[in-house]
Amino acid sequence: GTGSEGSTSTTLRNPRGIFLDENNSTLFVADCGNNRIQKFRFGSFQGETILSNGTFELNCPNGITLDNEGFVFVVDSNNHRIIGQNSNGFHCLVGCNQSAGSNRNQLSSPSNLQFDLFGNIFVVDQQNHRIQKFDLIIIAGQWKSTGNMAVARYGHTASILSNGKVLITGGYNGGYLNSAELYDPSTGNWTTTRTMSVARYGHTASILSNGKVLVTGGGYLNSAELYDPSTGNWTTTGTMSVARYGHTASLLSNGKVLVTGGDTGSGYLNSAELYDPSTGNWTTTGKMSVARYQHTASLLSNKTILVTGGCCSLNSAELY
Repeated sequence: GTGSEGSTSTTLRNPRGIFLDENNSTLFVADCGNNRIQKFRFGSFQGETILSNGTFELNCPNGITLDNEGFVFVVDSNNHRIIGQNSNGFHCLVGCNQSAGSNRNQLSSPSNLQFDLFGNIFVVDQQNHRIQKFDLIIIAGQWKSTGNMAVARYGHTASILSNGKVLITGGYNGGYLNSAELYDPSTGNWTTTRTMSVARYGHTASILSNGKVLVTGGGYLNSAELYDPSTGNWTTTGTMSVARYGHTASLLSNGKVLVTGGDTGSGYLNSAELYDPSTGNWTTTGKMSVARYQHTASLLSNKTILVTGGCCSLNSAELY
């Protein structure tokens, strides 16, 4: 800072919290008035913005700390929540509905936070006049049990929703399942949510740009349906041109979903099709060079899709 408020790389406005990373000679600043987190390297007065309203809506960040792996954790005070970083970016951890409250998974104008040696995080819950302890972080290389699902299942899907919860759908347990449940990382508990319209196993689940979850196929079905996290309701949408099981689904940069391959019950597929969320319709697209089942599909940085392997014993790969 220069002694005068501002929003440039060398100025701050009402800074509230700092963390000194001595191992890397780096200073992190919670710049409340600019709703951003700044990082200053040793010997430089030029700050680098690592978190701001451009990437995550902040409202007067206060406390800031780093975990043992160097990931950043922030008290977003006026949004009454804790934001944490991992290898996939920043995510809300506690208070994700952004409203003040006094329940165990809520905060009210939190002001600071700190880790202990076991990965527990302690939060100064200012307006609730208490210190909250959250067992959010697992020490690297160790496993820790958490709450059990309502029903055993395999061949199911798991999707991280925008509110930080995890949606589990379908699977198999003596028969195909249509049930779904939600995991809350802030409590470690599971709650059931509404069931899908049909039981599914070996299906896919994709988070759309509007926050809804598209579930496709499974158990040799061509149907698809949408889960709305804001209501907990499922609605059917357009059907695929062919039934698929053990296929892939990839969210493209244009918001459409590419589905490839799979098994119809009578043979493996090399066909592919696209789902358009704006219309709810499917259209076929170019076929793969070979039929694939239980393969993988990855979105690359150049926006192409890399498809690899698949049954049975394929070592080939191709790009869409």
